[in-house]
Amino acid sequence: MVTVKENLESSPYYKIPFSHVVAKKRAKNVYWGCKWNVKDICQATTVLVVHGLCLFAPFYFNWKAVWLGVVLSWITGIGITVSFHRNLAHSSFKLPKGDPIDWVSIHKYHHKYVDTERDPHSPVEGFWFSHVNWLFDMDYMNQKTGVRIVLTLHGTFLVNSACHIWGRRDWNTRDLSKNNWLVAILTFGEGWHNNHHAFEFSATFSQRWWQVDFGWCLIKLMETIGLATEVKVPSEVHKQKMMIPST
Repeated sequence: MVTVKENLESSPYYKIPFSHVVAKKRAKNVYWGCKWNVKDICQATTVLVVHGLCLFAPFYFNWKAVWLGVVLSWITGIGITVSFHRNLAHSSFKLPKGDPIDWVSIHKYHHKYVDTERDPHSPVEGFWFSHVNWLFDMDYMNQKTGVRIVLTLHGTFLVNSACHIWGRRDWNTRDLSKNNWLVAILTFGEGWHNNHHAFEFSATFSQRWWQVDFGWCLIKLMETIGLATEVKVPSEVHKQKMMIPST
């Protein structure tokens, strides 16, 4: 007689704790089950080094360094959400710009195949895969300076992982995206992820007066001084189309 526990253990799927998301067990380990190339090694070395540097932070603690780290983290985070994400990946407003192809192409691929097996970083492959392991699985990708850097990295990673697992859904999107207020605070508005997937073109990720979005504040400032133009936001018609049907 086969028990329920045995059925779960033999199943190719498992449930991510404290969520309704069901992930698929990976056939191979991301780190040991693939061939490493020079890019993989450089990427892994960078991640290990910046995390390793964090271990020394308590021994060199001083408040000047803390506040400098906070300011630099804020600048880096704002740069990611405003420039890389909203401006370059989604063209939600216009600015003089360059062309960081890798970040934009991966993000566009995420939206095109969101929460499917072809999504570069979806929790359907597991929490840790969507959070960070996807960086080191080059087969999967082909187919389908210390504390500041670590904080920024994991803030961005949380949008890919936590915001597709935990939070609230305000809009009827065809994916697992959630609005997560904690991630939103940590990432300057990126955590309003269900809003973003509902209105990908929008320069603002907040759709309620109480939803804090520092990235949007900066965009509005740039619009006011004439630097940002053609700023896109959802209309009431857009919102009506994306509303969750009442039961």
